[in-house]
Amino acid sequence: MTDFAVTNTIVADNQASGIWIHPSGTGTVNATLNRVELYHNDIDGLAVEDTLFTGALLSGMFVAVDESVAAGNGSVGFEVVAPASHGPAFLDVIRSVSANNTKAFVSGVSGVLRVGQSEIFGNAVTWSGQVGSYGDNYVSENLDSNPPAPLGVTGRI
Repeated sequence: MTDFAVTNTIVADNQASGIWIHPSGTGTVNATLNRVELYHNDIDGLAVEDTLFTGALLSGMFVAVDESVAAGNGSVGFEVVAPASHGPAFLDVIRSVSANNTKAFVSGVSGVLRVGQSEIFGNAVTWSGQVGSYGDNYVSENLDSNPPAPLGVTGRI
């Protein structure tokens, strides 16, 4: 098992992704990002990738993001790169901002990305793939007319 945290950090102007979580092998990865700012990176703000990783039953990648910003990145603000037969990979983004990226939120088929209490503003694409909403986001001025999350409202109790 691997656990790590990033807090009170600015990551900007990289020629790749701002933060790229890309483990290999099997097991469990638990990551927490709190008050992390990801600006003007050439690819993604945050990329969680499981292409070299396979979690067993009740394991996988579990990434929680709180009070963070992904803005002005060249591709995706928050992304789970999760092709079939890998994973699982889970990313929750709460009380955060995804603004002025090409895409705000994207998740592949073996991942799930959920968004709550967050602002999604000024992106070309609001969300794509396995993305769900807790139903309490502020979604406006995205070029794709602010569609509902592909997985709909999920997980809020």
